[in-house]
Amino acid sequence: MSIFKKTKNTQEKEDDSSEENLDVYNPITSDDYISNMIGGKNTEEPIEDGHLPDKNPVGTSDDYINDIISGRGKKVEEPEPETPIIDVIIEEEVGGASALKEMDAGMLKTFIDTIDQKSAINYVVRNYSLDSMNKILSVDYFVSLIEEDNIPKNLFQVLNDKQITINDWSAYFVYLLDNKLEKIAKTIKLYKENDVGASEMLHPRVKAKQFFGKDVLSVLGDYMNGAKNKSDLKKVILLGNVLSLNSKIDPEQGLSNLVKGTISNVTDQIAEINVELEDSSAVNLYLIKSIMEYNQGNFKSASKILNKVSELDYKNKTSEYMQTLITIATKGDQAGMKSVESFLEEHPDYTPAVLQKATLLKNLGNIDESVAVLEQLDKQGNNNAKQQLLSLFLELEQYDNKKLVAKGEHFLNHFLAKEKDIVEKDKLYFKKGILNKELDNLDAAVEDLGAAFKLNNAFYEALRQKSVIQRTQGNFSAAKKDLKKVLEATKDNKSPIFFELGLTLFGEKDYLAAYEQFQSANKGTDSPVDCELYLAMSLQNLVQQESLEKGKKQGYFTKALRHLSKARDANVNDFRIYLVEGNLYNQSGKNEQAINSFNTGLELDKGNIELLVELGKTQYNSGDVKEAKHSFVTVAKLIGDGNKYSHEVAYRVGICDFDLKNYAEVAKSFSEILDKNIKVGGMEPEDNPLLLYYLGESFYHLNDHANAVKPLEQLVALRTGEEQAEEMVDVHKMLGDCYFTAGDNEMAKRSYQIVMNHREDGDVIFSLAMICDQENDPEAVELYKQAIDKNTSKEIISKAWFNLGNIYLAQKNDKEAIQALDNSIESSPKNREAYLMLAGIFENNNPQKANQYLDKALKHFPDDAQILEQQISQLTILGEKEKILSNLNKLVGKNPDKTVYYDQKSLILEKMGRFEDAEQVLEQRNEIQKLYSK
Repeated sequence: MSIFKKTKNTQEKEDDSSEENLDVYNPITSDDYISNMIGGKNTEEPIEDGHLPDKNPVGTSDDYINDIISGRGKKVEEPEPETPIIDVIIEEEVGGASALKEMDAGMLKTFIDTIDQKSAINYVVRNYSLDSMNKILSVDYFVSLIEEDNIPKNLFQVLNDKQITINDWSAYFVYLLDNKLEKIAKTIKLYKENDVGASEMLHPRVKAKQFFGKDVLSVLGDYMNGAKNKSDLKKVILLGNVLSLNSKIDPEQGLSNLVKGTISNVTDQIAEINVELEDSSAVNLYLIKSIMEYNQGNFKSASKILNKVSELDYKNKTSEYMQTLITIATKGDQAGMKSVESFLEEHPDYTPAVLQKATLLKNLGNIDESVAVLEQLDKQGNNNAKQQLLSLFLELEQYDNKKLVAKGEHFLNHFLAKEKDIVEKDKLYFKKGILNKELDNLDAAVEDLGAAFKLNNAFYEALRQKSVIQRTQGNFSAAKKDLKKVLEATKDNKSPIFFELGLTLFGEKDYLAAYEQFQSANKGTDSPVDCELYLAMSLQNLVQQESLEKGKKQGYFTKALRHLSKARDANVNDFRIYLVEGNLYNQSGKNEQAINSFNTGLELDKGNIELLVELGKTQYNSGDVKEAKHSFVTVAKLIGDGNKYSHEVAYRVGICDFDLKNYAEVAKSFSEILDKNIKVGGMEPEDNPLLLYYLGESFYHLNDHANAVKPLEQLVALRTGEEQAEEMVDVHKMLGDCYFTAGDNEMAKRSYQIVMNHREDGDVIFSLAMICDQENDPEAVELYKQAIDKNTSKEIISKAWFNLGNIYLAQKNDKEAIQALDNSIESSPKNREAYLMLAGIFENNNPQKANQYLDKALKHFPDDAQILEQQISQLTILGEKEKILSNLNKLVGKNPDKTVYYDQKSLILEKMGRFEDAEQVLEQRNEIQKLYSK
């Protein structure tokens, strides 16, 4: 059924543009198509207002027409004027015929209307040429005379005397027929009364218009039966041309029905009488017959006839195009496309072929290209292209092609805004709503679907689709209201509506009510899996409710498993069953069973993202962080970087990396999320406490304290409540360390003090002691002592004792300093600085004691140059030459290019009486000096 209201046809100029009236989807049976094929082929000039065509219409020639005229056997004698007084009037009023000749069309009409139309017209046509007469007999003016019944009978006799040939008037009146059919009918009667030949051709034409082709068959048959010679047959051919000329017969019938059952007879009689087939009318007749054969599916016969046309007129584009259509019909769309494109190379502006190309592109799945072709024609004002575009977009189902969907929505929107006479407008709004839904223009989709229902309050599918979108938008109340209307109106098979209503209630978190709707849906459905799954999920969510008593939770859990069992019986290979089952086990803390369910689902659908994500979450909750990361990484590879969920997956991978102490990876991926302001974990990054914490602590562990500050401060600003203060203690501790490292002692003390307000933390006390130590605050001593008492870390205790030793040394309290440094070494035996400081305390007054501390240090740091050099000083005092030489050998071995060690070694060898060895050492030193001097 057309979506357009039927409107009165408006006749256009008879030029090649009339080809645009082609019915794209079934061109061969279109009356417009055949009219243009036959009647419009050789028409070179349009009939414009006030002008008859300069050339004969299709399939006629002057000789041809004269044969028909002469065959009628008589001419009509010129009549006497009906009003002889007109000559006198014209002479008196305008100065005679010569003055009248100078008048333009407007003055002539005024003169005729002022006097007496019939008399004036007769006078004009008796005294003027055909061109002058045309000034008066413009289409509009002549029609107005017909409407007022002002055509004088003797006008037709005058027309004959002026040699206005039949073909001129047949073409002229065919032009008038479509617009003024009823008025023209009376003119036909006048024609017949005056024995004007065109009446015989126009009469069946009018009958065809009045009776949709039923009577014209008998008229045409009568002509054929009475044809005895070449002249008579040419009348039939001419009649066929006139009938086909821009025909507007009922579309259900088509021009093919006018000649159905008669064309074969015509061609046979032509053959019998040996009519010369070089005539263009014979070409057109063969074209009509080929079309008839085509319509009846006789493609071989149609092709054979077209070959005859090609022999007669090898450049006949109608014949070429018919062959192209036969190629499409017999060899399919692929071959047809090649044929159409080949045809368009020669005839690029042949609109029917361009439209056919668009149809073939669509059939071959090249929807975008088809749309592009039709859009170009639509811009040129081609109505068939508009219709074809409309049909294409209404049928559009390739919703994955968003660009095409957007074009469809734009076209429908423009169409609805521009076109006025549209029926079934509700269907257009419905389709526009569906397309907007696919484009995620949900508000527009709701508006369109609402408009569709408003236009047709029985269009409940529009209301149902509207409710689906409202549910997607979270507008559950509106969706529920619409669905209840649909449910009330639905007489049979209410299950789908019950199911939709269940989904809406499920979205509203009214799980008990949703469960009841899913139960109702389950009673009438042929595919129970979805219902059973949602029944299970409704119970699953009820189990989560904390207010629910334990026994009821257990009952719901058991019942949910029972629903899943039924779903499994219906379709054991549906992976969703195992997804819901796994989630159900998860909620009950049965991680092992949940993992088994997810893995079973993955055996059925290995690349299923939902299953992999839920599996990863369960593995993480079970403590198997490595496997969890593997699952999330698999998901990341499957969805790629461009997927909208890729950052969510990267977020989960980052959490796993944090637990695995892969801090660099966490810092990189989480920094990108924060910098690009990407929403993850269901919230904006600056509002996501986990992301901020993991990012800040990762930088902290990487000793990148400068970058750690920003996310940690954001986290502090986000978690300001009293109930969150305790969990922020560690964050403040990290912030204190970051500020202290950066030298911002005031900010560090602020953060450390917040920690101390909640707990006595040995690490924080030690850090506060170091701040006081840097600021020469005497409180540092007491804070170091507190740090030692409150701390369990031997490293921190060792550092605290060491720093106390430094303070005591600065106070010249050697006794307390020695004790503090000894305590530092006791807590951390590898405290190098403590050994050196203790050796330094004793080096002036007790070299033996100093040497003992240096020996202990060398046990932990045997190749330390500073310790070896410092010990050489003490050994020199003690006179232990062998040990000095041993230390020097270690120093030379470690630093072979340092000449001072060779000098010292040579000197100690001389003191030991080893002069030759001393000389060799000096030679080695000289060689090194020469090498460096070069």
